[in-house]
Amino acid sequence: MNTPLQQALQQINGLLKSGKPEAAAAAGRKAIKKFAKKPEPCMALAQVEQALGNSEGMFYALEQACKRAPKEPSIRAMQGDALLGARRFTQAAKAYRIGLKLQPQQVQWKIRLAAALQELPTGLDEAIKLHRQVLKATPQTAAAHYNLGTALKRQHDFEGALAAYRHAAKLAPKDGEIRFSLANLLVELEHFEEAVIELSTMLALKPGFPAALEQLAYANKKLRRPAECLQAAQALMDNTEKNARTLAVLASAQLTAGDYAAAIESCDQGLAEKPLNRRLFSDKLIALSGQHKRSESEKGRSDNRQAARHLLNLDSLLQVSSLPVPAPYGDISEFNRALMEHIDHHPTLHFTGLSHSCQGGATSNELFVEPLGPVALLQQAIAQAVAQYRQQLPQDPQHPWLCQLPPPEQLNLSGWVTRLRSQGYQQGHMHPTGWISGVYYVSLPPECGGEDQAGCIEFGRTPGFYPEGDQGEIRVVEPKAGTLVLFPAYLYHRTLPFESEQERFTMAFDWRNDDF
Repeated sequence: MNTPLQQALQQINGLLKSGKPEAAAAAGRKAIKKFAKKPEPCMALAQVEQALGNSEGMFYALEQACKRAPKEPSIRAMQGDALLGARRFTQAAKAYRIGLKLQPQQVQWKIRLAAALQELPTGLDEAIKLHRQVLKATPQTAAAHYNLGTALKRQHDFEGALAAYRHAAKLAPKDGEIRFSLANLLVELEHFEEAVIELSTMLALKPGFPAALEQLAYANKKLRRPAECLQAAQALMDNTEKNARTLAVLASAQLTAGDYAAAIESCDQGLAEKPLNRRLFSDKLIALSGQHKRSESEKGRSDNRQAARHLLNLDSLLQVSSLPVPAPYGDISEFNRALMEHIDHHPTLHFTGLSHSCQGGATSNELFVEPLGPVALLQQAIAQAVAQYRQQLPQDPQHPWLCQLPPPEQLNLSGWVTRLRSQGYQQGHMHPTGWISGVYYVSLPPECGGEDQAGCIEFGRTPGFYPEGDQGEIRVVEPKAGTLVLFPAYLYHRTLPFESEQERFTMAFDWRNDDF
């Protein structure tokens, strides 16, 4: 028998299918009032509001459905899934907890709840606990191991994450998502040989997959295999559109192979599309410098050297200064001690992050997070120094970085701490997501500096996988505690090794936006 409720639901569905979502929404609201105790009209209206792109309307309708049928798990699951999809993780977790209470034996609720909790800063431990409970119930389920691996990675338990991903890949050897996540983590952990194997396996499952080819090019570059790096980069170009991102991968591979003319051409093509791409700036500098060294023509050498010097321009773009002593501290040493103590006792600052540039030391997660303590004074001092730095920059409409530097209000400060031990150093690197980068020196061992330049920062030299690697000029800065160094993010820089029983303690930062 076709009841009035069924007729109303058919009308709503029919209007939606016939391309009349506004009329369907009006019919849905009318049905909600008419059938005041039934959840079905609310569910139908939620579907219509979703089709209209009205997320608030959808969530309201789902909440009304839950109120009318508070013990119906399927409705609660739909509500939680919608909230999770909208990245409303706290609300999604609340919905899933109710579902778990309704059906405590259903493993699916723990999977859903863990998925929401692992996105919350305070929910990661509980999420991992839930993932482990799921694994006890379904030990041979690849997805359960994969989910645990993802949560462990976010907790910075990288070895635990690696073991979980490997187990997941063993259980589901043809699952491309699991394979690629495993390969990505291997790259992050610098297990490049194994990463190449996993990426090759991934590409056998999904030939031409662009992200895997990009990672394969990178892994081979780090392994100093220029031919394999270039082959992967060219395969990337063959299997995806030519754009600034793929051209940056190709240019880097061409640099690795020492083909500077081709690298310049790739950089120019990429910069024509994305003139703000700092990685392409950086690689073009390397290519110009390399071609300058190899050019047979004196005119060619002169032109390339002039172009490289114009982009590099260390005299104008590299600034070294002393940080003014923030009040109420008596001197810079007192302020620096306060910074170090604050970092040591910060509740959320950890030194377990991954960094391909840092060797023999550790880098932290985000520095500028509450509680800020004395870091707030450093933040203010950096902002003032950067404002002065910008005022002193030359006016050069032909320089791609100077003429496109975003206004201050479009940039945000992001920072991290680096602590290096004896024989520690940072490999040559640049900051592709930054605009203005900098380093503040908090504490330096007495052995740093001097004739061997131990522990100093060097600009212009590129990593060893680039032959003849420099950006046109090498310059070393010998910092002291309290020194602030500012420079364009596209400049390669590295820390020279040192020997000491004391740590080298620095704070690095980027002014960045979301354009990259």
